[in-house]
This record gives sequence, C-alpha cells and structure tokens, in this order.
Amino acid sequence: SYGTASNPHPGMLAGDGYNCCRGTAHRQSAEGPAEWIWKPFEQESLSRPAWDAKHFCHLLGGRDVYLIGDSTFGQQWGVVVNMILESGGTCQDRIHHRASDFLAPGPGERGKSLQFWLEPLLSNASARAVIVTGTGAHYNQFGRFNRTVEWLAAFFAEHRALFARDGRLRLIWRTNNAPHAECKKAQFSKPVKYEPGFMLNAAPTKYGFWKAVALYDGMSVDRLGRTALVSTILDVTPLYLRPDTHNPPDCLHYCFDANTGTPMSLMTYKLYEALMRPDKVCI
Repeated sequence: SYGTASNPHPGMLAGDGYNCCRGTAHRQSAEGPAEWIWKPFEQESLSRPAWDAKHFCHLLGGRDVYLIGDSTFGQQWGVVVNMILESGGTCQDRIHHRASDFLAPGPGERGKSLQFWLEPLLSNASARAVIVTGTGAHYNQFGRFNRTVEWLAAFFAEHRALFARDGRLRLIWRTNNAPHAECKKAQFSKPVKYEPGFMLNAAPTKYGFWKAVALYDGMSVDRLGRTALVSTILDVTPLYLRPDTHNPPDCLHYCFDANTGTPMSLMTYKLYEALMRPDKVCI
C-alpha cells in the first residue's frame, strides 16, 4: 500500500513562489496497492538508474539547476528537493524554480520570460548551470504557441555557443506533464503527425487545450530538436499517476511526496540520467 505522504521540505510549499500543493501534501492516500502505468518509448529501456542523491550532487559539479516554466516545473522542483534531502544529499539549495507560463515575452505574461530569468547567467561569464525548460498548458490564444516556439528557436540560436554540449549552460528541454490516465477532463494521446494549424481546431476554454498538450510537445521537439538547438530532451509524457495524488478536478498538478521507491520520482530519475549520460537524448 502507499501509506501517508511524508512531510515535505518547507520550501516545497513556499519557496520560489510555488504554492500549488498547500493543504494537500499531508493527506492520507487511498488504501490498496499502487498501480502505476509506465509506457516507455520502444527504444527506451525499462531500467532506471539507482537513485544516489550524493552522486547527483556530485554530477552537478557546483552547477545550479534552474527549472524554468509553469507550475508543473514547480512540482518537479519540490520533488527534486525532497529526494535530495531524504537521501542524504546536500545540494538542495542549488535547485531552483522560476515561474514562466509562456517563456516568450508578450502580453498577458504570467511570471517572467525565459530571457529575463537567464539574463544573470548569460551576462556572467563564470556562471555554470543546468537549464531545464519547456512549454506548459497555458497557451489559450490562437497562434501564441507557434510564435513562442519561433521565438525560442531564435533565442537559442543567438546563444548557441553557451548552450552547446560543452557550453557553460547545459540546456535540457522538458516535455509537458500528461494528464493522468483516469482524468475525465482530457484524453491524452500522442498524434501520428503534427498539424501547424491545430490551435484553430480547439476552443479557448480552461480545459479545451489539454488535448493539444501532445501537439505542443511534438511541434516544439521537432522545431528545436531538428535544428540541433536542443540536444537533450527530458521526456515526462509517459508519467501517469493514480488519481488519489491529485486535488480533483485538477488532472495535471501532482501533489505528492518524494518516495524514491515509486515512479513519482521519475522526472528526477530522468534528469539524473541526463546528467550521467550527456550524449543520450532522453526521448
């Protein structure tokens, strides 16, 4: 059985402005066995590297990790911090979440742009960091996602030398959280092909764009990966969580502890794997 969620690190509830899981992190989970669905891509092994917080901190080599994106990046920040603390690591203060719902500058921006958060690192020649970023589910304006991806392509190209494999800023593109398998508000399926005009077929409602999450991933990975602007993809789309870890009717925000014995920690394992094998594209 799953049991009761462990006490999270205090920073998970208040640090970096992330407050999504307040009031839900300590609640009792449903009884019974935890049934998880892990759907790997065909070319990916089912084996996961054994988690070693001290080795994870060693791999950072003094670098900070910046998770720049929407609230789902804040979730991953909380899990990484807890996994480090609960396993005897000491680099938790090097893990940061920076809020950016849209990444590209523009009207209605919530949080700051990716460029804003990276400026201190870009302008400091001695700064070394791991940048994990990606689009979220906030693109409810026609054409905004397409414009964002084109802006990102130009921005990454401008700083290509810094983001190269041997550059001082390691760039990792993270795919979107998938709505969990029993979510009634969205049906998540990765399409065979990606239509540039897909947004014209979706109603701009709170949940109307969730079906497009897979399309967001496909278009961004194709545009940024095809041009070698992003060399490492941190894929979290096969992450389906049992519904008792959610605060209904929210299908995307995962409020959980950092139990290293379950796939809750899969996003951190993926980041760990990317650091250990920098030449492997994790998708």
